[in-house]
Amino acid sequence: ENHDENRVFKYRMFEIMGSISHSNSVKRWVTLFIVTVAAIFILVLGAASDEEVTPNNRPELFFVEDFEYKPQPHLPYPSCEVAKSENFADPMKGLQNYALFSALTYEWKNVTESVFEQWYGPGAVVDEEDRVIEYRKKMDNVNVPVWFKLFTFPSHPGTGLVAIRGSETNWDWLVNVQLWASSALAWAISGIIPFGWLFNPVLDDLVAVVDTLVAKNIEEVSYYKVVTEFVNWLLDENGGNFTDLRVTGPSLGGGMAIIVGAQTEANAIAISGPNAVLNRHTLDPPVTLEDLNTKTLDVIPDRDIIANIGGLSRVFQRVECTAGMNSLLGCHSMWRSVCELSYSCGTVGLAVFCRCTNDFGYPKPERIGNRTFEEACP
Repeated sequence: ENHDENRVFKYRMFEIMGSISHSNSVKRWVTLFIVTVAAIFILVLGAASDEEVTPNNRPELFFVEDFEYKPQPHLPYPSCEVAKSENFADPMKGLQNYALFSALTYEWKNVTESVFEQWYGPGAVVDEEDRVIEYRKKMDNVNVPVWFKLFTFPSHPGTGLVAIRGSETNWDWLVNVQLWASSALAWAISGIIPFGWLFNPVLDDLVAVVDTLVAKNIEEVSYYKVVTEFVNWLLDENGGNFTDLRVTGPSLGGGMAIIVGAQTEANAIAISGPNAVLNRHTLDPPVTLEDLNTKTLDVIPDRDIIANIGGLSRVFQRVECTAGMNSLLGCHSMWRSVCELSYSCGTVGLAVFCRCTNDFGYPKPERIGNRTFEEACP
């Protein structure tokens, strides 16, 4: 009798294990695991061949000053104007300006100066590239693969903006994977499993436990520390004694900007940046939810997968995305965000980017000069 019971028990166990091993959910998770490992492997191989971490040469940017977008008649984005006081320079007020500054982190100084002259007028904004390089040489962190700029505004002494470059090289994407992998996994699982939202209050603790297991690897790619030290130096009287300082950046740069803003007294405006709500306990130094809620703003285009990773802090601005529904990363575009904010918030007093119409499908801006749009933007 016992022998029969054991056979029945073994048969049932084999049946259960067989059904589990052949279930569709297991196959999906195995497939996801294989794809993730393959993606990381490709990134590692590509990163090993990347030697240049500075901005690449890019096609010329075409702006026209005799055209404009007037603010759209529908309700504007509440964050179109983000300045809290009249002490901020005009370029620090409009949200589309932060998208522009973020996009220009990929460009050389001669390009940024040309764009600033068209947008704001001669001498209104200065790209302090030499100052950043001098500081990094002094701190012996020139070879740390993080790229950022300092913009100052001569007519507003003590006002500055630190802009962190987003993902460009394979090293950048590899950093993305390591810094936000556990946050992305927790976010994905909570969205897939039934009643996953019930686990939201403890997701940050779960991420903290997972990140603790790979703390050494995360420490090696915590490049945000370089920017945090730079911002604190700028706020110190020895570094320039800035009184109004903000941080911005797109993509990975936006994610770092959120971290730096929460760790310092320089508020952050990120463009498509992964947030730090879920991995805040593993940062060095750690940040609180209150820091993220009161010091950071994240611009999140519709259907931007990357910008939704990491949780949401209190202040964020969702914006429309004109990319096709079949475009996986089309909404994760800094220049598309520049165009969306320019079109919706208006460009009165600023130049218009030709690609908004030619590449991203926005309506032609209104003419305020004698040229047609086709003549100005061939």
